[in-house]
Amino acid sequence: MSKEYTIFVLDASKSMDIASQENQNNTDLEICTEFVFDYLRRQLLKNRKSDRFGLILFSSNHIEELYENKPLSLETVRFYHSRVKSFHERDCNLGNGRNDVTDALKSALDQFDKNLHLKFIRNLFLLTNGELSLGNGSMNSDWQLYKDTIESAKIDITMGICDLDSNVNKSTSKEKVIHMLKRISKEWGYSKVRDLKQLTHTRPPLKLVGPRNACTGKLTFATHQEAFGPDPATDKAGIKIEIQVFPAVKSESLPSGHEYHVDTENETFTTIKRSTTYYIKSGNEDELEGEVGLPEQEESQTLKIEQYDTTPGFKYSPRDVIALQPELQTVATLLSNPGIDILGFIPDDNLPSAYLTDESFYVVPNSSYEGKNKILFNSMIVSLLEMKSIAIVRYVSSNDNEVKICAAFPQKAALGGNIGYTFLLTRLAMKEDEKIGNFPNLTQKKTEIKQEDEDEIRKEEPDRDASDELMEKFITSRKLQESSQFDPTILKNGKVGLTKSESVGAPLNEDTDLSSALLASNPVARKFNYYLQKIIIKSLEKDSLLKFVSEDQFIENHLSKDEETTIFNTRNVLDNQLLYTTDETDIDDIAVKLRNALMVQYKTQKKQVKQKAGQKFDYLMQPENPIDAEFDEFFDIEDVLGN
Repeated sequence: MSKEYTIFVLDASKSMDIASQENQNNTDLEICTEFVFDYLRRQLLKNRKSDRFGLILFSSNHIEELYENKPLSLETVRFYHSRVKSFHERDCNLGNGRNDVTDALKSALDQFDKNLHLKFIRNLFLLTNGELSLGNGSMNSDWQLYKDTIESAKIDITMGICDLDSNVNKSTSKEKVIHMLKRISKEWGYSKVRDLKQLTHTRPPLKLVGPRNACTGKLTFATHQEAFGPDPATDKAGIKIEIQVFPAVKSESLPSGHEYHVDTENETFTTIKRSTTYYIKSGNEDELEGEVGLPEQEESQTLKIEQYDTTPGFKYSPRDVIALQPELQTVATLLSNPGIDILGFIPDDNLPSAYLTDESFYVVPNSSYEGKNKILFNSMIVSLLEMKSIAIVRYVSSNDNEVKICAAFPQKAALGGNIGYTFLLTRLAMKEDEKIGNFPNLTQKKTEIKQEDEDEIRKEEPDRDASDELMEKFITSRKLQESSQFDPTILKNGKVGLTKSESVGAPLNEDTDLSSALLASNPVARKFNYYLQKIIIKSLEKDSLLKFVSEDQFIENHLSKDEETTIFNTRNVLDNQLLYTTDETDIDDIAVKLRNALMVQYKTQKKQVKQKAGQKFDYLMQPENPIDAEFDEFFDIEDVLGN
């Protein structure tokens, strides 16, 4: 992915103290500032060292440019945040000057002009409410001079205006600003004017990534490879199609971080590094019969072994032996050539989705072959779509690699205004796949009383009929909005055929296709990033991040406070605006009743204290006092031995 250079042009004048929309709790400045720093905190989590960011603050009295040629850091974000507040407070105490939004826009373009020789994807965001009056010469400015720079550098410009699309009467100055920015956008071609509400409610922007070819081979009908001759032109042994395989859906990796030791007094931290040490003992604790061990007075000595002196072995599983070394794995692998062999066809209704266990791939005709090869591939896709069938195939990604049994789904794909054809390839679950979780029997009802333990009270299981009825109400109370544009036979993925990276995603509204709106990321990763971003934003108001996270009851006061549970909650997966019901309160009541009916409780894990054999028992180390019986404080050993 190419490096990016992004500049924010923020209107921090005193005219931003108003609320443009009705029932708006925050001022226009607070909303625009939230957009800027929400963007920056997401970039902090990505931690891309090659990206650069700048901030330009403007008012009628002054224009301030902030830029550092170094990677984005928390200190830089905190500095930008403080400058926005001080700039706005200073402007509130001054009169009206001569600067306007066009002067700030020119200043940002001049910043881009300084490093046009560097390869960047350049983005510009202009954020204002349009209430700052235009100067007398702004309407007659020659913007054609900047058009060549914008086209050559391909600068993506997004102009966000508060309350742009509402029908409320706007002030004269705001009407002029909107007219000016729309005229500029029309002349440049690489820019767009949007309502700020649309910018804050969009899908993630799509970034152009070079496709990585996972496999290049032939698509055949399970014919032995020796049947094909060395010359493809004279080979007539069977139907074969030259294909390429590319990743389609990649599993999102779970968040992982580093461990640090924080010194709150000196406000320093050091990285905690963990390493594994290998050693052997000079004595054997499990002595064989007839073997003489070490004398009791001698202690066993440990001898450290370096990792490079060890030899990898085998990991034993209940079903087979897995090689842990490339050489051993090569010996244990059958010879195979890259390609896809069709084993048969089945109706698409006969394949349960639970059998799809792995990442998906696109299968497309090889770009090096035209004409007959592409016609054969497209004809096969169309035939399977008409038959409503899918192909069961044998897939090998590279020479002597793992053989996978996959399902190949014929699919149409939208490429702008055109339609293409592809196979969606997904591995099927086999016998060696691990079973995940334990599931209750869905065909039998358990109404008998179960006794957990002899000393515990007999408890009755939840009423299955009542809980099933509540679950049915919970499911039917939410349903997706109906979309006239949704066609299940056509794959509409914005990344397919993408030719240019986006600075901001498309807005989510009533016209958004469901296939695009439901591309949700991993809920676990989203929750982790949500809490991390929450810490970053709240820390901007503090003097020190280390002191902030070291506060007493930090999690209870700043993270988990006023947070709802994730049980029976779809808000961390889907967008609330895509779900609707007659009464939102009814859903929350049903969710509470459902949790109570199923006896859902959070289980607190208690750490068990490990105790070695022969170690003196210390009741203070136990979570609870295990000594329940009453004993005499002193006893006579003679009485004990006498008995």
